[in-house]
Formats: sequence, structure tokens, C-alpha cells
Amino acid sequence: MAILKVRTKIQFLFPLTLVLALNSILYAQDVHFTQFDASPLSLNPGNTGNFNGFWRFSANFRSQWRVLDFPFTSYSAGYERNLVDKGSNLAIGFYALHDEAGQANLSYDKFYASIATSVGDDFNRLSFGIQPGFVSKRINGDQLLFPNQYNSQTGLHDRNISNGEDVNDNTGYFDVNAGISWQRIFPNEHVLKMGIAGFHLTRPNESLVGGEARTPIRKVFHASYALPISERWILMPKVLIHEQVRASEYLVGTYFINLVGQNSAGIQSFFIGSLGRMGINRNVDAFSAILGVNYERWDIGISYDINVSTLQSITQNRGAIEFSVIFWNGKVRLNRTTIICERF
Repeated sequence: MAILKVRTKIQFLFPLTLVLALNSILYAQDVHFTQFDASPLSLNPGNTGNFNGFWRFSANFRSQWRVLDFPFTSYSAGYERNLVDKGSNLAIGFYALHDEAGQANLSYDKFYASIATSVGDDFNRLSFGIQPGFVSKRINGDQLLFPNQYNSQTGLHDRNISNGEDVNDNTGYFDVNAGISWQRIFPNEHVLKMGIAGFHLTRPNESLVGGEARTPIRKVFHASYALPISERWILMPKVLIHEQVRASEYLVGTYFINLVGQNSAGIQSFFIGSLGRMGINRNVDAFSAILGVNYERWDIGISYDINVSTLQSITQNRGAIEFSVIFWNGKVRLNRTTIICERF
């Protein structure tokens, strides 16, 4: 009987430990998208208004590890408006993000305003952006089982027994992000984009159990380079590096963009690509395949992550599926580089 009780206890504590471990990973890495350039406002506040148009709308959906009983799910939406037609070099915007994960439904709702100013022109532009916002964090502790809820009489855990934990269901805090973005279009139609950003600059307290748990600053670097290799094809290597406390990782890979030319369907280009996700001090975590199309002023993308880390025995190599949509409107440069999707 004693052996049975120990085994039963382990069976309940192992899922709880896994949930807490996965949630700590999420905390350490912050929310991120594989198609990072399709979520411009969550990538870098300096991206606000840094595109060839008057306004831009973006939306993203990501579902990770659905093979588990507690997948990670993220949604985001953003809107930006260039004020160049109003005689100003300012751009304004906002974005919202919802993320939930784990058996306890640990969730974040983030709402940010975004403002940026830029110097230069369409061919050489440097932008500075800042994002003040509010974050709401919640957890459903009723979905978890704790050691104090173990009933030695039945050999089972009982949610009717007090868990003995002093846990708040929710908290909220003010947050600030900032970043710099640079875009350079060269005479040979090569296009360089890069940026740096810092998130949670005020280091807000997000503790649910009292005391202090300061959100660590997340540092980001991203870059892409559009290199025409023929009349119809563009090669675009890209990289994303972000670091938060001791958690660091980078995405690196290449997109191939095909310029379709005039056609009755209104398709301007389509792209295929592959990215590898890895930690700076560890092996490859996942490979991602990306497909997308630029239809008139719509950019639509889909990607899938294949997990190849040590978690693959649990995830069965299934990673995350992701969808992205961008719609933009406004001015158009009268040269061939305008065919490049606004996500890039």
C-alpha cells in the first residue's frame, strides 16, 4: 500500500512539475512568433510606421505543442498609421496580445500604444519607437493539484482540501518597450533592414504570490537582407536574436521570394522559407517551414515548427502551427522594390 501511495503521489506531482517547468520557459523567453517579421509591433517598437504605406494591419495566431493536454496558444493584432500625409514624420499605432499556457491556464493580456519618429526617406530611414502599455496576468489555480491536497486515506489528491498556497488569481502592471529600426534600399535594389529593441524596461513586478518577481528585460536584435538573384527571384536571409536573463535563442534561415508578375489572379509574389531555432549555448530546438503569398495588398503566411529538441519524445516532433495576415494601404514607390511584401 505504501508503494502504491508513493507511485500515486509521483503520478500527480510529475505533471505539476512539468507544467511549472514549461511555464518558467515561457516566462524566460517571453511570447514570440516564428514569423517574427509578420508581427512588426511585437518585434520592435521602432517598426511602427516603418513601411511603404499610410496604414498597416497585422494579425497572428500560434498554437504550440497541441499533442499535450495544455498547449501554448497566442493571438495578436496590431494597427499602425503613418502621418506623412499630414506633414509629420510621426507614426502611431497599437497592438494587443493574448497568450495562455499550461494546465492552470496561465494567461497574459497585453495592450500597448506605440509611437515612433523617423528621419530620412523611403530609401534610407531610421526610426525610433516607444511602447507604453498595460499587462494583465492571470492563473486558474483550481486546475492544479498541490502536495497539501494529498489524501492519505484514499491515496488520491482532493481539490476540496485547501492547497495551503497564498496565490492571487490575477495581477496587472504598467510596462514600457522601446526600439530602433533602420531600413536601407540600395541603388542595386538590395534592401537591408535591421533593428534592436528592449522590452519590459521598467522591470514591472508580476508576482502572483506576494513579494517581488521583477520581469527581466528582453533584448532583441533582428535583421534581413533582400538580394535579387534573377529577374523573378529574391533571396532573403534573416536572423532574430533575443535574450532574457539566462534564456537566449536565435532564429536564422532564408526566404526565397518569387515575383510572379502581372496575372489575372492579382498575385504579386509568393515565398517559401525555412528557419532554425536554437539556443546560443545549446543544440537546435526546432526547424520551421514557411509558405506565403502577397495578394494585392494582402500578405498571408503559414508556418509549422518541427520539434527536434529533447522534448521530442513527448511532443512526437510536433511543434507549433502559425498563421499571419498583413493588410496595408497607401502610397507605392514607383520602382521594382515595391513588389517585396510589406512583412519584409
